[in-house]
Amino acid sequence: MLRKFTKLYGLLRIEKLGLLHPSWQFILPEKLNNFDFRSRFILFEEFSPKDADKWTIRTCLLEPEDRGEYGLKKAVGIKKEEVRHKLNAFSRYYKERKSKAIFVVYPYFEAEKSGIIEISRSRVLIEAVWKDQWYLTEEAVEWKDRRLYEGPRNRLEASKFVRKIVDWPPILTHKDLEELTNYALKIPDNDVLLEWSYTPDKELLFYDMRKLFKGKEASPGIIRGKVRIISDISELREVKEGEILVLKQLTKEISPFIRSLPKKVGKVGIIAELGAFLSHPAIICREYKVPLVVDAKDVTKTLKNGMLVEMNGSNGTYSLLM
Repeated sequence: MLRKFTKLYGLLRIEKLGLLHPSWQFILPEKLNNFDFRSRFILFEEFSPKDADKWTIRTCLLEPEDRGEYGLKKAVGIKKEEVRHKLNAFSRYYKERKSKAIFVVYPYFEAEKSGIIEISRSRVLIEAVWKDQWYLTEEAVEWKDRRLYEGPRNRLEASKFVRKIVDWPPILTHKDLEELTNYALKIPDNDVLLEWSYTPDKELLFYDMRKLFKGKEASPGIIRGKVRIISDISELREVKEGEILVLKQLTKEISPFIRSLPKKVGKVGIIAELGAFLSHPAIICREYKVPLVVDAKDVTKTLKNGMLVEMNGSNGTYSLLM
């Protein structure tokens, strides 16, 4: 039984909903006990890359773990003859860690434009950047396109989206927006995020779907990192780049530690169960450009040390990347 909204669950959900996606294959490094070995998955020894000259490999962990690293093993745009070697190396790595992993393999594609769709019960947000989707997490991105619809999902139409950033030229054409809206209407799930790209040939591909958890926005910025649960303020002295700090409560005693983070700006974020937009730590976070989400219910129970998470301090959401 797959844990709901692990990365693998999200990819299988994309298939089930009939969304366009890369021609991926799911590779098992070995037959796993207590795993439904259906024809959708193939064993490593049975896999042989064909057709494309370049390939992408991504890792899916079957269950979260509290000893993870920043980033899962992946290879993007590697030559066909390197694929089996990479899969073998990744398989050994996760076997040594006693982690159950499955690899998603598909022909590499370039992106003309990419972005996300966030879907909730009465709100749909579409963001787009030129080229690869990861530019959304970069504060230095030249520009991005942000469209928001608020209202009943059954009344969702492309013409009802409001452009939230009007100072920059649009990235999405009306045809793009209509196509993305039509696919958003196919999704019955609430509080999910989809990643998509248009190739230079104008082909739309969806390649990730994950659960969105909600808090409240307190300091803008998008960051991906490894969870560090903070149970004592003294642990903030040990913060490393690439970490998302998870706190029970924001208190004024935290403010000096936030000021010590300038060298890690853009590399560290904070999620708190209790806290307010106008609290002193939140003001300091905005001053030092540290992404912050507050009022994240049960976040210290939902997340564990080492989990890979993307947080968005601009709209108060976070999601698992495993």
